This record gives sequence, C-alpha cells and structure tokens, in this order.
Amino acid sequence: MDELGQTSRFENWEDINIFKKLGVSDFNELKVALPSERTVAGEAVEGNMDVIIELENNITIPSGESIEYMTKFIVPDGVTLTVSDGAVLSCGMENDGCVNVLSGGQLATTMGGAIINRNELTVNEGAELTSQMGGEVINENGATLTLDGTFNCGCYGFEGNDVCWFENSGTVSGSGNILLYVADAETMPVGNIDALTESVAQMISNSEISVEIDDWKPTLFACVDGVVVDPSKPYKIDKGKSVFVTFYTLDENVNHGYAPIAGWADCYPGGMLSSKGFSVTEGNASDFGYNAVKDWGFAYDPHGFLLSAGDLAVGTKGSIDYFLYICDNFSWETFDFVNTPHGLTETLTFEVEDHHWDGGKKTKAATYTATGVKTYTCTECGQTKNETLAKLPKQPNTLSVKAKKPSVKFAKLKKKNQTIALKKWVTVSKAQGKVTYKKSSGNKKITVSKAGKITVKKGLKKGTYKVKIKVTAAGNASYKPATKTVTVTIKVK
Repeated sequence: MDELGQTSRFENWEDINIFKKLGVSDFNELKVALPSERTVAGEAVEGNMDVIIELENNITIPSGESIEYMTKFIVPDGVTLTVSDGAVLSCGMENDGCVNVLSGGQLATTMGGAIINRNELTVNEGAELTSQMGGEVINENGATLTLDGTFNCGCYGFEGNDVCWFENSGTVSGSGNILLYVADAETMPVGNIDALTESVAQMISNSEISVEIDDWKPTLFACVDGVVVDPSKPYKIDKGKSVFVTFYTLDENVNHGYAPIAGWADCYPGGMLSSKGFSVTEGNASDFGYNAVKDWGFAYDPHGFLLSAGDLAVGTKGSIDYFLYICDNFSWETFDFVNTPHGLTETLTFEVEDHHWDGGKKTKAATYTATGVKTYTCTECGQTKNETLAKLPKQPNTLSVKAKKPSVKFAKLKKKNQTIALKKWVTVSKAQGKVTYKKSSGNKKITVSKAGKITVKKGLKKGTYKVKIKVTAAGNASYKPATKTVTVTIKVK
C-alpha cells in the first residue's frame, strides 16, 4: 500500500486484490490477478488501479488479448515480457528485465502510470509504443530503447511551456519513427510544435529515427437514416419519404475518433477541425424540403437535417456539398474559425424514385449454364422488378491420373504388333467429362489412340521405353476441362 501511496478505504478487503503486490508466473495467473469484475466489501468495483503485478517468469501477452488497467507491472532482471502481434497492454511499468513488443503489438502508458525502462525495451517494426493519459515513457540512464516501430508520443502546452510525455537519459537505437500528437489542442495547445519536435530529436540523438508531427487528415462520409452511403452514387429517396442526413468524420489515429461534424469542433496537432454547414447546389434541388436540426452543439449529438422528397416527380435530382475546415483556431467571441488554411469537401447526390423496394427474393436460382433471377417487390403498390443473377462459376475438374508399368513379350513382338489395353497402363478416376488420350513424346514405334489404346509396333528391340501421354477430361456444365501428363514406362522383354 505504501508503495502505491494509497491509504485503506475499506475495513474488509481479504477477498480482493486491492493494495496487493501479486507475483505471477504465467498468463493464466495474470488474468486471474486482474479480474474484469471485482467486489470490495460486498460492493462492485471496476479496474485494478491499486494492484502491483510482479512477473516471476517470462510471460507473453497472446494475440487478441487486451489488458488495459491502471495497474503497475514490475519486470525484474532476468525476466522477459513479450507483447504479441494483435495484443494490447496498457499499464504502468518498471522494467529491469526485457520487454519485447512484436510486430502488430501495442504497449501504452495509462492514466498517471509511466513506463520506466531501466534495462531493455524493444519495439519491433510494425509495433507501437504510446505515451498517453499523462503517463510518460522514461528511458533511464544505462537503459536501451530499441525503436524500429512507431512511438506515438503525446504532448501538450501548460503555463507557457510545451511538454511531451517522454524522457530519455539512456540510449535510443533502431530506425523507426516518433510521431508527436497534441493530446488536447483545444484547452492545452502546443505553442511551438516545430521546436518541440527538434527538442525530441536532440533528446534521442539518433539520426536513423525520424521525429514527425501527426499531420492528421480526416475522412468524410455521409449517413442517411444511420446508414453510411456511397457518395459516388445517387442516393435514392422514395417518393413522399423524408430521411435524416448526417455527416461524419472517421479516423483511427490514437487521439482522434468518430463524431458528427455539423457544428462540431475537434482538435488536431495544429488547430481545430469543424464544419460550416451544408448547401444544396444542383439543379432544382431547392425544391427538396430540408430543415437544419441543430446549428451548433456538442460532440456526439446527432447533428444533421431532414431531407424530404415530398411530391417531387420521379427522377428529380439534387446534391448537397458537405465540408470541413481545418483551421488554426476557433474564436468563441465571434463564434467563427480563424486563419483557415484548407478544407475538405464531399458531395452527396440524391434522386427521387417511385417505389419502396423490399430486399428482394431469389425466384430462379443461377446454375452453371443459366443465369438466375432476383425479384424485388414494392412494399407500397406490389409492383415487381427483376435483377439478373450471374451464372455460377465452373468448378475445377477433379481428374486424377496414375500411370502403371506395362510390358510386352519380345517373342510375340517379332511376329506382329502388340497392344496394351487402357486399364493395363493407367488408372483414371474422378474425371468430369469425356476422357481422351494423346501421345506427346516417346519412341516412334509406340503409338496411342484417342481412346487410350497403346500399340507397340513389330520390330521394336528389347528394352525399357518411356512415353509421355496427355490425359484430358473435357469437363461438363459444372466443371472446367483439365489435362494431366503422365509418363508411362513400357518394358519389352
């Protein structure tokens, strides 16, 4: 308890892990030590913020596992902690042993929980290390941070100073990259991001590692009644119907998420992001009824507008431009965006159609030789329309061929030609379609008929002869043709 600087909050805590240092020797013990649901004095609690985990043996966080707690891991000297491809570990840490983050793995600090490296911390190519939530990555004197992957390094401005969640007095090796991102550009903006970038570059003293600014660019897309639509195709609005349209941004960057853009601002490393509304721009689109639901509001509110086809004629078309501005700042006094360097624009087109088609039903199954039909029915009037379904693709032929070793007697061959029946020289199975045979190489006194009969002509001397024969299955309505070549050894004795 003293190590964590905590005081007891409960009289009875024998049934839980709180305030305990737990030794674990394998991953199963680790999972038991960090339960997702716990009780304290009979009350449900979340998290494991007061638990210290001390590794007693080498432990691997397996692929697909995610351990994200405000706990602290202790990795002693001689012990290795491995974060596998597809695994996530977010915690505080004191490393006196070895920590290895494999390609596809993620290691991150937690709220107020630093990762302190006193020995070896390796971030392989394709892996990520992240400082977040106020938790620093600290590489102490005598320690080595090998960075061949990406280090997402959080930074912020505070009382006139620019700060990043990274300290280094040891060695930083490798050829990866450090990506600086602003943790909260709205309330704690960085004054001089370029100077902070240069400071980090000087701190690591490694020209092989690039130090860059997270130059985030959002992706824009539109949703109609909660479903993402393809802006390259006109959205069909049924006659007389109204739909609710929203515009969104989506980015999987470590410090950006998913939110509506109408009247909403979010931060990025250099300023603010927001939209300035929408406009109906094409043809007689102004005939469409549309009403702004909200002009301004908070993130995650369903900003958007209603778009109504009303009594418009079938085929009426229109479009809406929706756009974001990435700007240097936002003025709450003028309620406007300042020094906008550039914006991103997309266009949603729409068109009135006459029917409310259902999901369709397969009325004729497609085969290998004929197309099928899917029939849609209007839920309002019962009218139908058909869609052609493509023929089924033919399957690979299952032809199987195995050669045998036939022979003919020289005494008989001196008198006349000798023949070898098909079943004496080859086994053919699972052929789809008619099978034919053709000699491709071998002695000219040995011939092969289309039906597969081998003829050895009079006068051929004693010996062993190899003949290559192509076996072809013609295929059928369901299977493709196929040819296999076999080598037949014929012995004249």
